[in-house]
Amino acid sequence: MKRLILSSTFLVGFAHTSFAADVFAPQDTAVYNWSGIYVGADAGYGWGNSTQDFDGIDYNVPLDPKGWLGGLYAGYNYQLSNGVVLGVEGDFNFSNIDSKGVRGISAGVNDPTFSYGSDLKWTGSLRGRLGYAAGQFLPFVTGGLAVGRYENFQTAAGVPYSHTNTFTGWTLGAGVDYAMTEHIVLRVEYRYTDFGDKHIVDPVWTDWNVDLSTNDVRIGIAYKF
Repeated sequence: MKRLILSSTFLVGFAHTSFAADVFAPQDTAVYNWSGIYVGADAGYGWGNSTQDFDGIDYNVPLDPKGWLGGLYAGYNYQLSNGVVLGVEGDFNFSNIDSKGVRGISAGVNDPTFSYGSDLKWTGSLRGRLGYAAGQFLPFVTGGLAVGRYENFQTAAGVPYSHTNTFTGWTLGAGVDYAMTEHIVLRVEYRYTDFGDKHIVDPVWTDWNVDLSTNDVRIGIAYKF
């Protein structure tokens, strides 16, 4: 009987210890790996700062376009063993970020003679990315080369004419990716882009200079291979 009691006590103690070890020991969980190629689509809203200044006279046009954009992006991520994620990404977006019916300002007074406008037709970029893998979340920063096709137009005495130029500059942004499934990745991103400026030789009137910078917020969805 004494042996039976001792044996039972030992078995109960062993079982209790094993159960506690199972409960409190670290559990194996699936860890998402961000390495790989992905292709996605995005859409967003942008607003810009743009001024058209005419040579030799006190005359400028505050264009400041705004509107929607949407397009495609693709890239490649490589996740290091410490959770840092390095990547490269390109994107191309069509846009209706524009302004219409803007009046020029001459010596601080609105000019009723001319009507101006602008239209950012498309944008593209090639960027590096740096992020940190936090499970299914990937917060990141990004930056690199940006290009855009920007049209400036005006109407004088009912006669319109325009200039369209390709601007080249830089872009910086930040955002977060979320792996909803193994292959579907959602995104929210903010981007600031400085497209620089252009000097335009105007065959009709005075030569002028125009600059452009934009802010935009985008949401996206991608397929990770």
